[in-house]
Amino acid sequence: MPLTKFARRKNRDPHYKGLERRGYSRLPFDQPLRFKVVNPIFLIEFQIGKSKNISENGMLFKTVTPPPRKSYILIETDQRTLIDFLRADHNLVLMDHKILGKVMRTHLNLENGLFEVGVRFVHPTERNQEEVKNLLTHV
Repeated sequence: MPLTKFARRKNRDPHYKGLERRGYSRLPFDQPLRFKVVNPIFLIEFQIGKSKNISENGMLFKTVTPPPRKSYILIETDQRTLIDFLRADHNLVLMDHKILGKVMRTHLNLENGLFEVGVRFVHPTERNQEEVKNLLTHV
C-alpha cells in the first residue's frame, strides 16, 4: 500500500512538523518481554523480545521470531513498570498477568536483522466480540 503524502514527507524529513497520524503519543519503553501467539489448535512456546515504545493503545517491540500479522498474542512484561506508563488495570485485557494484543504490523529492520512488531492492545470493551470471546475460552 503506498504511503500518503504526509507519511512520505515524515519519512524523509526527521524534523517534519505536519499532521500526526497516531491517536496516542508514544513513550520510550525499553523492557524485555515474552510473547505467545494465542492459538486454540496447537501450543506455541513463549518467544522473547524487547519493547521499543508504548502508547495507551499499543506497543512496538523487537524480536527474532515475529508472530503472524492479525494474530492475537499474550505479552508478558514487568507490569509494575508498565503501570507507570498506562492505567493497565482499567484499559487492557489482562489474563494471568499477561496483556492481550493483536498484531497489526511486522517489519524487518535491515540494519539490525530484527523484526519490529506493532501490537494494538485489546481493550475491555472488545471482550464481547465473538473472535476475542473464542480466544479467551481457549487460553
